[in-house]
Amino acid sequence: MTPEHDDYLCTTYPLLFKDRHGSPAKTLMCWGFACGDGWYSILDVLCRRLMEPYDRLQADITVAREMIEKHQTSDHEHPVWSAKYLHELTEEFDALRLPVMVQVKEKFGRLRVYVDHEDAMARALIGFAESMSAVTCENCGARGRARGGSWIKTKCDACADSDAYGHGV
Repeated sequence: MTPEHDDYLCTTYPLLFKDRHGSPAKTLMCWGFACGDGWYSILDVLCRRLMEPYDRLQADITVAREMIEKHQTSDHEHPVWSAKYLHELTEEFDALRLPVMVQVKEKFGRLRVYVDHEDAMARALIGFAESMSAVTCENCGARGRARGGSWIKTKCDACADSDAYGHGV
């Protein structure tokens, strides 16, 4: 994947890629995206969808804080916009565990996304992204199919004709 796409994903979704370059507390090695630019859009949508619960809770907390401040300056207190409600939202937010990407690569002509933790929703989203890659050209993002040779790659007809991976099937 090009450095521009790599940088975009990592800066747009920093919480999903927070351990990418390792940390003193972890022994993860530095890694990059080991796949072509054709799957960039699939990865972008996957990351956006994985972030939705986090973004939604963050927005709720912001609204709750604003409403609490508004009602604290007024003469009456609104029972919904209480500090207890904000505390409950904050606890829910703290308990939310996002799946952190450990590795993103191509294997047997399909995208493989490995994370440190996944719930049922994350597993379903990752599975869908991996399935989409099986019919998407890894090079250009057009409709493709698995092609053999010395290495299985998912390519469209044009990309298969232009490189050695498309021959032999």
